[in-house]
Amino acid sequence: MIALFTPVYFNEQHTTCAREYFAMQQLEQKRLQTLPISDRSKGLIIPIVLRGEERLPAEIKATRQYYNFEKYALCDLRRNNKAYRTELVKIAQYVFERYQAFYHLGIDLCKDCLKFKLPTNEEIKPWLRGVISPPLYFERM
Repeated sequence: MIALFTPVYFNEQHTTCAREYFAMQQLEQKRLQTLPISDRSKGLIIPIVLRGEERLPAEIKATRQYYNFEKYALCDLRRNNKAYRTELVKIAQYVFERYQAFYHLGIDLCKDCLKFKLPTNEEIKPWLRGVISPPLYFERM
């Protein structure tokens, strides 16, 4: 699961992304239990920072492999930017490896997908307050 992070990803007024991330954590927890113990240390959520790495929650920085794409924001990616392509290949390879792990165990990751619903604002409120960084000075103005 890919989370495209910007500084407003975890926001109390606009909670769609936060609800999505919370749901990803729930799905990850459930799905990791189906893997052998040796494969459980590898997470299933890949945060990609588009802007605001300094606002990425400490818990994510400490526990997840995340990719910082801020340096590519001003690049012309249509040109052959080797570093950008290398990062994308790493991410794609990781996703493929995770998919293969489930596939070889005969696990259908999408069997209940149509029944899935994002958690409500009320369900995530306590968690979200613990994740949100205090606003920067210029954000309060």
